[in-house]
Amino acid sequence: MTMLPLVSALLLLAGQREHADTSQLALELRASEGTILVGQPTKVSILLTANGDMPVHPEAVRLLISSGAAFHEYASPTPGGTTAWIFPPTVGSSGPLELERTIDIVRSVDPLGNVTHAFALGAPGKYAVKARYDVGSGSQRLIRESNVVTITAKVPTGRDLELFETHLRSHPQIVSQWAAVEPPIERRVRELSEQYGDSPYLSAAQLGIWRRDLDRAIAPTLTHGQESAGARTKASALLHEIGGRSLPGPFEADRLLLVADAWVMLSDRAEAKRIYELVAERFPDSVGARKAEEWIRSDAEAQAAEQRIKQTP
Repeated sequence: MTMLPLVSALLLLAGQREHADTSQLALELRASEGTILVGQPTKVSILLTANGDMPVHPEAVRLLISSGAAFHEYASPTPGGTTAWIFPPTVGSSGPLELERTIDIVRSVDPLGNVTHAFALGAPGKYAVKARYDVGSGSQRLIRESNVVTITAKVPTGRDLELFETHLRSHPQIVSQWAAVEPPIERRVRELSEQYGDSPYLSAAQLGIWRRDLDRAIAPTLTHGQESAGARTKASALLHEIGGRSLPGPFEADRLLLVADAWVMLSDRAEAKRIYELVAERFPDSVGARKAEEWIRSDAEAQAAEQRIKQTP
């Protein structure tokens, strides 16, 4: 079920309630990598700041990409449509809002309903990318654009070239972060990971598969009894396996966060804290570092509260 109608309604309501004053809102775009392989998934972050407090709508942030001509909106083929924020976050005195977007593939549907996929950055050369915040309509329309960043796509070499030419060029959806939702694509990603190892081409898809694997492994641990104990053993083994891997490209912090979040679900706060601290140390300028630091602060406050309760006569 798509959530696009809900998103549209929320954005229209936002436009009716907010004054179209673009002077107080600013967008800053940053690329996780300046140079990637042709067709490789990559990430950008968008920092939203404001001079005064104002609600913002993450659904209204769009990416635009140009390969030398006009800018065109990039829309990732997210299953289920765009997720709506029922309660829009506020930027201003409470601080900025930082978002991440993955750039991987584009999906097209012809008049007959035939679906095709293509790489978003599928040819060698330089791509200009910018973010646009566009909400409301008429006199209440609010539009703000970010700076432009350049991402250079270069021709792969060695095993990456073989992987791209033999398997990926004709099936771009294999590299997508949503590969796990299609069983045939998921199986293909697993096979190619076994054959080619940790390639930057497969990082986003592998991350999505691990996320789903962990969801399935941890769910039974939330029950009671002997079955839960056995499920915890299996989930812990999977976590150690994923924890011992790495993802080349911009998705390594996401892998670590995935593992740390899973340890939280298994109630191992010490191990979770160790990995969150590793994220903050290794990727200090990332969105992941902010998430990790937030968890570390919340955990410290929770432990302090527990200590106060224990010391209360």
